Amino acid sequence: DVILLDHRGTIYHEDLEIAEPLLRPGGRVIADNVLHPGAPLFVYDVRDRYNLQVHVLEEFGMPNIEDWLFVCHPKTRPWPLPLRRRMQLASGGCAALRQWGAEVNRLCHESKFGPVDWEEFQGRLRPMLLEMLGDAVEYHIHKPGVAGEN
Repeated sequence: DVILLDHRGTIYHEDLEIAEPLLRPGGRVIADNVLHPGAPLFVYDVRDRYNLQVHVLEEFGMPNIEDWLFVCHPKTRPWPLPLRRRMQLASGGCAALRQWGAEVNRLCHESKFGPVDWEEFQGRLRPMLLEMLGDAVEYHIHKPGVAGEN
């Protein structure tokens, strides 16, 4: 089984909560656009419950913008999400992450009408996400034009 998240990163954590109970043991969650435009609450939600492979990619059509694709392997059957964690995600316990999500949504909206400085935004978002992930993450770097690079 695979759950593919490739739509609006600021609600990945909500959609994962709905779809997760359908994921059979051995299944995977794949999430694109985790860094660009961003999915901060999703990162918080999966960081302890899943073994994470982070594939670092160049955003399609945006050579100076980095994106992350997550491949998430459940550490154990992680659902249903404990009530305390769901409440924390929904409440002020994640206020700073919710502010990041609001900024992602605002920038996505603004990008429909004009240029957005995604490089500046990533310069602020990326260090926060890296700190949240810590050292227990497996990174794969994919460089354009280099066959077999990981």
